[in-house]
Amino acid sequence: MDLYTSSYDPIFTPMALAYQESAARAGIRIRVRTAAADSYYTQIWMKKPLMATYWYTGRPVDQLLNQVFRSGSSYNETAWSDKEFDALLDRARRETDGRRRDELYGQAQTLVVERGGAITPMFADRLVGISRTVRGYAEHGFEFDYLGIGLKGA
Repeated sequence: MDLYTSSYDPIFTPMALAYQESAARAGIRIRVRTAAADSYYTQIWMKKPLMATYWYTGRPVDQLLNQVFRSGSSYNETAWSDKEFDALLDRARRETDGRRRDELYGQAQTLVVERGGAITPMFADRLVGISRTVRGYAEHGFEFDYLGIGLKGA
């Protein structure tokens, strides 16, 4: 089978090659296909059955699970559909008790792992180090304002 990757993100190809090597030990032949960075998200992403992608952390769990894994979501990369999973998300959204809501999201995540179509080869931490001379750094979810960053006194 073909696994599509791109130089769009520097981790895509090494991740694909590591997966290819791991699959080969199980007797599965994977061909790594490298697509152009400028057209990866228009010609490959969500159009090929096996492709490299990533989701940065920082989104609230409700947003991530609903955007990426809910049946029919426009960002559901694997087209996975599970009525029990969707029902858990609906219940979690209605739940006013924080502890119980967390439990429901945990159950939903378990279903993603056990039944979903995504392969998660790694989890990456995001570490931000900032000098005291930096001003204007503010995070917004999983992004930050690149234009507002500067140095004090500059």
